[in-house]
Amino acid sequence: MYKFVLSCFLFFAPFWLLAQSSPNVTGQVTDSGKPVFAATIALINTADSTVIKAAITDSAGRFTIQILQPGNYRVRVTCLGYQTYMGRLVSITQIDLDLGQIALARGKARQLSTVTITGKKPFVEHKIDRTVINVDALATNQGISAADVLEKSPGIIIDPVNGNISLEGKPGVVVYIDDKKSSLTGNDLVAYLQSLPSGTLQQIELMTDPPARYDAAGGAVINIRLKKNVIKGFNGSYTQLYGHWLYGKVEERFNFDYRSGKFNLAGNFDDNQQNWANSNYQNRQYLDPDGSPQSYYGLNNFTHGKGYSLYPQLSLDYYATDKTTWGITIGDVYRPLTTLGETTSSFADQTGRPDSSVNQSFNNFRIVRDLWGNLNYRHQFDKNGHELTADFDYSLFNIGNNQLFNSLTTLPDQTITNQSQETGSTPSAIDIYAFKTDYSRPLKNGLKLEMGIKTGFTHTDNPAAYFNTVNDITEADYTKTNHFIYDENINAVYINASKDWKRFSAELGLRVENTNTKGDQLGNAIERDSSFTNHYTDLFPTLYLRYKLDSANVNQFGFNYGRRINRPTYQWLNPFIIPEDKFNYDVGNPYLNPSYNQNLELSYTYKNNLTVKAFYRKTTGDIEVINRVENGIIYSTYGNVGYQDARGISVSGSLNPAKWFSLNGYADFRYEHAQGLLNNNLVNAWWNVAFLNGNMQFKLGNGWNTELNGFYQSRETNLQYHQKGAGRLNVVLQKKISDNFLARLVVTDPLNTFRYEGSFNNLTLTNATYKNTFDDRGFNISITYRFGKAIKDLRQHRSDASSDEQDRVKN
Repeated sequence: MYKFVLSCFLFFAPFWLLAQSSPNVTGQVTDSGKPVFAATIALINTADSTVIKAAITDSAGRFTIQILQPGNYRVRVTCLGYQTYMGRLVSITQIDLDLGQIALARGKARQLSTVTITGKKPFVEHKIDRTVINVDALATNQGISAADVLEKSPGIIIDPVNGNISLEGKPGVVVYIDDKKSSLTGNDLVAYLQSLPSGTLQQIELMTDPPARYDAAGGAVINIRLKKNVIKGFNGSYTQLYGHWLYGKVEERFNFDYRSGKFNLAGNFDDNQQNWANSNYQNRQYLDPDGSPQSYYGLNNFTHGKGYSLYPQLSLDYYATDKTTWGITIGDVYRPLTTLGETTSSFADQTGRPDSSVNQSFNNFRIVRDLWGNLNYRHQFDKNGHELTADFDYSLFNIGNNQLFNSLTTLPDQTITNQSQETGSTPSAIDIYAFKTDYSRPLKNGLKLEMGIKTGFTHTDNPAAYFNTVNDITEADYTKTNHFIYDENINAVYINASKDWKRFSAELGLRVENTNTKGDQLGNAIERDSSFTNHYTDLFPTLYLRYKLDSANVNQFGFNYGRRINRPTYQWLNPFIIPEDKFNYDVGNPYLNPSYNQNLELSYTYKNNLTVKAFYRKTTGDIEVINRVENGIIYSTYGNVGYQDARGISVSGSLNPAKWFSLNGYADFRYEHAQGLLNNNLVNAWWNVAFLNGNMQFKLGNGWNTELNGFYQSRETNLQYHQKGAGRLNVVLQKKISDNFLARLVVTDPLNTFRYEGSFNNLTLTNATYKNTFDDRGFNISITYRFGKAIKDLRQHRSDASSDEQDRVKN
């Protein structure tokens, strides 16, 4: 060991001695006796006029330059707004030299011609804890909706059946708008994102492992950041859209900003007509215990949805001082939808000979009403990120659902054997209160601390009443009629610390959440009352590391780890039996527990453009759909079945081989395994999944742009389903008529390839297949008009308190 220390001393000793003997040149730069900050002092070699060493003056105008070799030099001082100073010849020896005060003379003012600074942000940027999508980086992102932009982002799939969003294969994605979690979920959330114009979007942040300041619930987080009031006066945009698939539809989007003095008023309004169709097919083979056929069943369903969606929203900000902002936001969602359809169910005996059929018509009227408000406060102690924010939220959901089924059973000779009617009413009222506050403080050593607290309360009231009418006699159906009340309180506290060194960056966070729940099932004439309570506290750590191999950030390595929770939606906990048709029922489960997932990622990024990731994910207490067959009916419910893990690799990046062409893409390959208890049997499933999405942009000149975008996912298997591959291609043609007008044509799924098709797994004595087709092939034409002038330095706070709670309302 001593030899190593001695070697180090002998190696560094000459440099140390040289440093001790090198003279310093000091001085002060002034203007009329006042110090000049950020002036550049250079020592010029008189032999060849090269710069030997340079320094910058501090706030006192002082500077120090260390000279490695004595000699004759001139001193040159430059500073913006001053004439260049060239000093006399000085001789520097081994003794420190103080040049005293150097007075600068102001330069003559000049009128500069117009200076244009241009730059282009990349479509995708990678940061230590998230991937950032710059919306304006693609020309064809103009005049579309937030949902359209989201679908083009790397690794994202939006399920057209229920509106669920997945990111890089992680389901249960939570969507935030300006750090405010949306109060909508599923198809209602997608409809809202379709109402949000892309012109209001600044960035989309994709977080597979969100930092500690975000709620721990959800598989991943997508945060959509809006442009911060960059419009002065009364300004905004208006879009008129007409689309035609199987049916035609129209949509209007309007957004505006108005600022006067210390007040800023902003609003959005969308009127979106709903007019769509889906088809569903099923085939089942029921088996005897020895595996031989017992009977056959076939289903043919056509559904037509009609209605509209209204999304008004207003925000008012009051800039009390340069550092303090008060804000209030109110919003409303009004979405009535009538679903009409016909279902034909056919039965055959073990030889395949027709036995009977049931023709069922249905009329389902569903209305979603969400009134919500947010009061927020923000105080900036300085411009370096030292700030305090607070939010109070209240949301009131009223979801009405009335069902009517008319059924007619006939024999092969058309003899009617049964005629019945079933009606059901399943309203739901959900109240959410929440408060949170966040504090961030950058420290002098480059360390940044963030901390915050949150508390939230939720109350849900869910009555259900069903009636059957047979031969003009109506009776209550107590197998479905019930009343469920649920209360929940979640308290959270977090701390997050981050620091950047020269090439190394680190961020460490910890979130603690305490959950308290109580459920009451009031029962009915044949079902007994029951209740449950649950209390638990969990820790959710996060860690992000990044190392730059070079100062130019060409090569970077990253690592991140996070733990998260998936809480069941309030409707999943509701124990009601809700029929989809006569032989397919949805059932709630009040005894669902949350699931937990852990995520590890190792990444390499080249020129902040190409990123390769290796990842491992594991979910325990996995919540999955469980299908069981009883008396020829498939009951679908949610349960904690076991665990699931996935390991794989992903690649994302951009290419710009020519000014007129760009390509953005994402691809991943995953190997997954699931194990769970289904129908009292321990089952395992292993499968591989490949996924890719991307877009190609072509600039045709004269304001014309075109784009091809789409995705493909290979076949997938889990404990209950085996699904074939599915994909879709879209074509976009866009024309910028002027700075104010934009016209756009989109052709969706022209190859008609998007459908869900596969089979059920692990059903008791039943083989079953399914096929779902969607009203997806068509086109839409839109015209967007913009107005207004851009300004800078407007502040706006858009956070929220009721984050996790609102997201768990399944509309």
